Amino acid sequence: MKNKIFILMMLISFYASSQEKLEGLWASTDDIWFKAISYNDYGLKLNNWSFLTKSHTEEKLLKFDKTSFNTHAKNLDNNWIVKVNYTLLNDSVLKANFTGSTTNTIYLYKINLPKLPLNVE
Repeated sequence: MKNKIFILMMLISFYASSQEKLEGLWASTDDIWFKAISYNDYGLKLNNWSFLTKSHTEEKLLKFDKTSFNTHAKNLDNNWIVKVNYTLLNDSVLKANFTGSTTNTIYLYKINLPKLPLNVE
């Protein structure tokens, strides 16, 4: 019984660690979209936006494992519907394979923002 609890705790810890690596802002040199990945008790949340086209989409998480995840997104501004298979190549590079309204592969790079002090009074 102790072994089962230990294994369960290790899996939960590993899953949370994988999500933490993904959390942050991502951008590609081949695209005009930015991606914000965050997580909470319900799982990963992915939001995309473009300042150039003034568009926003939210991706629905379909599947997640330790180094990859699949999403579905629909852009109402241009009626694009895509499924995206993401693979975390390392802590700062995410590969995205698109299928649907477009079929291509892009590489997203994590944007390292400085940690700002919070002055809350």
